[in-house]
Amino acid sequence: MTESNSEIGLAAHKEVENPVYKGSVIEGMKKKQLEEGRAFTALFTDIDNTFVADGKNDASSKLWNSALEGNFPVVAVTGNGLADVQARIASGELPYFSAIASCVGTEIWVLNGDGTDRRYLQDNAFAQEVASHGYDRKAIAALGAALIEEMSVTSPASGFVFQQPEQEEALLLGQGRQVQPYKTSFYFLSSQDAYDGLVSSIRDQFSGQKVVICEEIGHNSKIQPGEAKKYCVDVLPVTKSDAVNYLKSSLDIDIAVVAGDSGNDTEMLEGSGDVSILVGGARDEAVAAISEEAGSGSGKGSFRRVGDKLYYQEASERVGPESIIHAAEILRRAQRRFGK
Repeated sequence: MTESNSEIGLAAHKEVENPVYKGSVIEGMKKKQLEEGRAFTALFTDIDNTFVADGKNDASSKLWNSALEGNFPVVAVTGNGLADVQARIASGELPYFSAIASCVGTEIWVLNGDGTDRRYLQDNAFAQEVASHGYDRKAIAALGAALIEEMSVTSPASGFVFQQPEQEEALLLGQGRQVQPYKTSFYFLSSQDAYDGLVSSIRDQFSGQKVVICEEIGHNSKIQPGEAKKYCVDVLPVTKSDAVNYLKSSLDIDIAVVAGDSGNDTEMLEGSGDVSILVGGARDEAVAAISEEAGSGSGKGSFRRVGDKLYYQEASERVGPESIIHAAEILRRAQRRFGK
């Protein structure tokens, strides 16, 4: 999971002052890595089709056990909220991640305690940083409502709507509860020819905010060739890459390994981390984006260096967690070969 210490260098690590990390699982793993003279390394991973994938439970378990044995923190970076992830942890489907960057990276929750006393505590310093962006949830919903009305006339085929219309309408009437205070979400339909124009209109409407657009995988996996695709839109003050970069800086992480598979992972793969892994089974939009960023091939089956960063793009039938395991093994072999 790491590059060589001689290549990366061991930083003079500062003590983490944020109280949520005192006694946390991440702090304990960091201490053990540094005591062994290793560069502090952590894995930041999307959940579905990356850390877990259909029929790949054994690979997920192998990846998790390898991380535990090496004291590598595993941070889930997901569009889902904390409650949804915790429900899957409670069911046994997912492990207790060292931290969870939820709601497309707008919240960070840190695992504290052990045994039956494990609990996730919010990183309030990050919450304050997100709040400082001045994201007005109700105002964003109002802009969304205006765009929905406009597009119903100018682009009726797009069907541009809120993902949770009743919740958003209640919020606008002053009756709603802000379930995700820093995330406003929409759907739209588009042909390939109309896509760029629709995206431009959406970004113009929410200028000053970050807009993440990706395919709606469940819907698009069932449509026929040539049919309009469905897309998800999230309007946010910060994104997954911001959460990864914040944790890398705050925790003095030497090597941040980032893994993902879909369109809403591309800005994280491109904009954060030292090593980016596009796993097997990745969506076409993610493959296209990473190929454009890192060059044709993007290190398929091996690593490709772009500036100070390494990219790995799966080239075999390996899927999800299998790709992360294989990429980590390539880095380990490189260490042994060069004696680093």
